[in-house]
Amino acid sequence: MAKETFRDWLLEGFGEELCDSFMFPYNFKVWGYPASEMNVEWMGERVATVDVDSIVRNAVEDKDSIGWGPNSTFRFPLHGGTGQIWKNTAERIGHDKFQLNTRVTSVDLANKKITTASGEEIVYDRLISTVALNCLCQMIGGEFSVFQDKFKFSSTHVVGIGLEGAVPEHLATKCWLYFPEDNCPFCIVDSLSC
Repeated sequence: MAKETFRDWLLEGFGEELCDSFMFPYNFKVWGYPASEMNVEWMGERVATVDVDSIVRNAVEDKDSIGWGPNSTFRFPLHGGTGQIWKNTAERIGHDKFQLNTRVTSVDLANKKITTASGEEIVYDRLISTVALNCLCQMIGGEFSVFQDKFKFSSTHVVGIGLEGAVPEHLATKCWLYFPEDNCPFCIVDSLSC
């Protein structure tokens, strides 16, 4: 079977039953597009393959699979949560190099200059942009403007909620809970307590 789409890849690796009950609905929630409209070139190591022997062995032995897949380990800052990563990055680059809460209207790559909505022109050596790629292509214009309508994208809201207290015993070894159902607006709940 040719793996031309993400749907093909999922079916080949997980089978129709698991795809219908979990993989298709979950991935639709995560990416905002049906798997049949996505190619496989983007995946790299983002989507883990299945080791059936390991799954069966772990089910029989009632063991969790530790260290499996691209999300097997994470390093978080000791203090400040994941936001501290960006605060540390800003410290290394230098706060004077950041222009926050400023709307950019155009980017001139040849002259390394951006223009803001107020008309201010800012010259740069290197530009780090958090603007969506389709919007950045529009700001650059010229040959890049042809790309602005070719990107497919979705957006997400990441909400962090801290709870105090002991984790229930049945959840003590769980770090990720996945919700493929369409009756809830979220797709992943994770815990930093594991």
